[in-house]
Order: sequence, then C-alpha cells, then structure tokens
Amino acid sequence: MEALPRLLTIPLSHYCEKARWALDRSRIAYREEPHIPLLHRLHTARIGCRSVPVLVTGSEILPDSHSIVRWATTHGSDRLYPVEAALCGKVLEVERYVDRELGPHVRRWAYSYLLGEPGLLAPCFARNVTRLERLLAPMVVQAARPLIRRAYRVDEATGRASLARAEEALAEVARWLADGRTYLVGDSFTAADLAFASLAAPLVCAPQYGGAMPPYDSLPAPMRSDIERLRASRSGAFVLELYARERAKSQRGHTPNRKASR
Repeated sequence: MEALPRLLTIPLSHYCEKARWALDRSRIAYREEPHIPLLHRLHTARIGCRSVPVLVTGSEILPDSHSIVRWATTHGSDRLYPVEAALCGKVLEVERYVDRELGPHVRRWAYSYLLGEPGLLAPCFARNVTRLERLLAPMVVQAARPLIRRAYRVDEATGRASLARAEEALAEVARWLADGRTYLVGDSFTAADLAFASLAAPLVCAPQYGGAMPPYDSLPAPMRSDIERLRASRSGAFVLELYARERAKSQRGHTPNRKASR
C-alpha cells in the first residue's frame, strides 16, 4: 500500500494553513507532521528544504504553499485554478498579491504581540507535536523568541507598519468586492479565495482556522481591538464568510501524526 503524502508544518503558520486547506478541499488523504519552530529544520533539512509547509509525496517534494496548492488541484477532486486561461491568470495574480502583501505582514503583526506573551505562544508552537518536542517546548520558545524577532524584524513599530500594509491589501480586496461578487475570481471558489482567506485569517481570528491561535479572550487587549476593527471591515467579513461557508466543506482528509500528543 502506498504511503500517504506527508505535510510538514509548524502549527501556527498561516502559510501551512493555506496548504492544509488545499489538501482538505481536494479530498486528498495525507499525514500532517507538525513541528515546533526551529526544530522543524531538523526535519526539512533531511529533504533539502528549510521552511514549511513542505509536502512529501511518493515521487515529489513540494517546498512551499503555492506548489502544494497547484499539486492538490491536479491530484484531487476540486479544481482550484479555472480551466479558462484568463481566469486562471487572474487567480494566480491574486494569489501572488496576497502572498506578498498579506503573508509576511500578517505574520509580523501577530508576532509583534505574541512574542511578548510566551504563555500564549508556547501552546501554539507545541500543538499536536511529538511528545519529545512538547517536552522541549518551553526551552525552545525561550530560544526562538529573540531569533524570530531578528529574522522577521519584529518590534512594536514594525508590527504597526505591517498592520497598515495589511490593511491596504484588505482595502484593495474590498474594492474588488464592491460589485457584489461572491468570490474573488469567477463564480466559484478558487485558489484566490483560499489564499486570501488563509493568509488573512489571523487578522480576524477566524473560528474555523486550521492553524494554532491562542483563544480570542486570552489575546492582549490591543490585539483584540485590531481584530474587532478588521472583522467589521468588508474584506474582514469576507474572510469570516469564506471560512464559515467554504472551510466547512473541506472534509478532513489527513491522518494525524500517530506520535503526536493530544
């Protein structure tokens, strides 16, 4: 029997959620292997990669969320890229836009709050990882926090600047939605909607988000204030609509890591 594809992730990553949602949406059975940040590199290095998500199939190593979404749509039951060339090109354009304008900025905004809250961050780092990694989590969190600050240039000022950049992207999406459309491109759910919703989900703390997030009520008050304001925006509400309507349609196709703690 052929082994299931393996999806290597870190629990709180919205890029990993993008890959996970694509596989779930396409009804592809897979095994998710979550790892604590920093420790994930011990596993990705073995297959010639550094970052996550990574999907390992029987014959391929797919090293990023975009390539995983493309693979899912060609191997699964749901077409996330339209057949029509013009529409497909538009979907790719939107996906590139949100990867650039939301992905890194949402991450920096979230870390600008959560790196100062190790008690909230540690459970997100360690959700469903192996027992050994869970035991190492407190030490790894302490080591990882200053490294993440440096690697992603995270502080209060850069966090606010990234939030402003993300809000500009949300405003652009709101302009697209002003004509009353149900989906970003065409008349059905595509990779454009999936990418936008996945990468914006932490901004609105979407309840159906498949990644790890602290409980909303435990978040710092200023972070909750940002979330409430963005939930009230047209594009923020659109993220919540997509999660409520479309994420629920994605049957859970993955098998949890059997060694993971619950």
